[in-house]
Amino acid sequence: MVDPKRAAVLALHWQVNVIKPEGFFGSVLSEPIVRSGVVERAARFHRSVRAAGVPVIFTLAGNGLSQWLTGRGIDTVFLTGVATNLTVEQTARHGTDLGLTVHPLSDCIAAATDAVHCASLTNLDLTTAGCLTAEQALTLLR
Repeated sequence: MVDPKRAAVLALHWQVNVIKPEGFFGSVLSEPIVRSGVVERAARFHRSVRAAGVPVIFTLAGNGLSQWLTGRGIDTVFLTGVATNLTVEQTARHGTDLGLTVHPLSDCIAAATDAVHCASLTNLDLTTAGCLTAEQALTLLR
């Protein structure tokens, strides 16, 4: 079990520039994102954890997030976002380096191809507290 008061969700790169066809990365990421249904799953997860009192932080690099988490006693983070092999892996490793318990949510993240996504999930399982599905994370937070 994870105490919801000691947990947060980091929602990574959900902005138009990354996930929409008109965005800078849209030509690479928008089609696999739509095909995977990841936006809808992540949005449902975000709503569910907010209802449980868990903060959802939509974030980019270069901020005071680690101090914010520490100041609130948060030691467990769940990651959603795009792209699995880029921002998600980087954030997961950094969070682990900071001493956080990090769980990427395998069904709430996506990459440009299924093969890249699967390879990245394998890496994340080795370098974090383990990948979970949104359902598994919600069960841990109850």
